[in-house]
Parts: sequence; C-alpha cells; structure tokens
Amino acid sequence: MPIAQAVEVPIIILNLQPVPQLDYSSFNNLEDSGKLTGVWLEHCQACSVPEIAGVFNRSGIGYGMVSGYLSDETAWEGIAAWTEAARVAKSLRKNRMGILGHYYGGMLDVYTDLTRQSATFGTHFEMLEMCELKALSDTVTPTQLQVKLKEFSDTFDVAPECETSELERVASTSAALDDLVQKHNLNSLAYYYEGESGNEYENIVTSVIAGNTLLTGRNIPVAGECEVKNAHAMKIMAEMGASGSFSELYLMGFNDDVI
Repeated sequence: MPIAQAVEVPIIILNLQPVPQLDYSSFNNLEDSGKLTGVWLEHCQACSVPEIAGVFNRSGIGYGMVSGYLSDETAWEGIAAWTEAARVAKSLRKNRMGILGHYYGGMLDVYTDLTRQSATFGTHFEMLEMCELKALSDTVTPTQLQVKLKEFSDTFDVAPECETSELERVASTSAALDDLVQKHNLNSLAYYYEGESGNEYENIVTSVIAGNTLLTGRNIPVAGECEVKNAHAMKIMAEMGASGSFSELYLMGFNDDVI
C-alpha cells in the first residue's frame, strides 16, 4: 500500500500463474511435503489478489487486473493495453496545445474549461494570436514556398483545376503554420477566427486546411471551431497509432441504413 500511495497512479494487479492448470496427477504423487508445498505456492498467485484488492478498495487506490498464465496471449494483450494507455497518458502530460483565435460564437457544445482540461490531462495551453501567424506568413521565403508546394504534390492528389495562385496562398499559410508549431513547440492545435470581411487574417484562416492536414499527419492534430476536446481526442487516437480527424454527422440515409 505505501508504494501504491507514493506513485499516485492506477496499479495493475497481475494475476498470472505459470501454467494453465496444475498437473494434479504429478502433484499428488509428490511424497516430499516440502516440495509439495513449494509446487503449490508456485501456482497460487490468485490467493493474494483479493487480499491486495481488499486493501486498495479500503484505501481508495485505483487498480485494474489481468488474469491468466505466463504463455497466455490474451493476458499479454491485456498487459499491452494497459502499458499503451500509460504511454498515451504520459504523452498527454507533455502535450502543448495551441489555441489560435477564439471559440465559435454560439457553439455551446464546444466550450470547455481549460483549467479542468489541464488538471485532467496535464496539457499546457499556449494562447496564440492571429497577428503572429500573419507575421510568420509575411516572412515565408520563396524556397519555403517551393518546398511546401512539392510536399502538396507528393502528399495530395492535387486537382488540375487548382489555380497556381491559390496553391501558393495555401502553401504560404502551411509554411507559416509549420513555423508557428516549431516556435511554440506545439503538439496539437485548436483554432477558429472570425473577423470583419476582407481583413488580412481572413485570408489566412481561409487557407489553413491543407496545412492543418499535413500537421495532423505528423501527429500534431488540428481541430477547427476551437474544439479543444476534439483535438485531445485526436491526440489520443494518434498516440495509439490510429488516425482520427475533426468530423461531424451529416444526413441520414434510411433506405441504405447509413449516416
């Protein structure tokens, strides 16, 4: 119990015995009582499980349990799941999430308490300004632009009707986003901006999607509408080796039983 209290993390009780079942025939033929006791103790890991669980229950210590035997694939899959969860939790404690702009007005389901998010996951929130992204966009070099355009052609299936000027606009914003992420050492990003029509920031925020997609592909997930909760979910998915993106439900097709 003192160790479990000191580490302050959930404990996993490994209820693992050497083999699937005791060889009772051989065991019953043991004549040496010392050997008989020794073999019995080798196999009775389950004896201590309720004892440990009882102490943890009364002490308010969280725990999980994996039961099986040493060559049991299912048991090792359970252990792997717990260790993966621990690794993801550690990555979230180091997560620096940028917040660019502000919340989307009226999206009450999106709003969240950043203090509570930090307390739960350990995430640091870096408040970013559009003017900084604009300044970085203004300093994008022709070399950066060409590198980014090549990255677009290598990564995306660029439609032939895409205008060169539009590709360059998007590439410039993408390069600026890369600089912003590097400057603040960001691991994730949530953003939204809405200003007066025709302002310079509008030109940037309407050209971020391609750059956001590239960042998400590099395990720096980006969520629109300043959806911090969604960015956290995407980060968790990415750390688990899966892919996730900002998405929402559209219409229902009752004839085909799909959404």
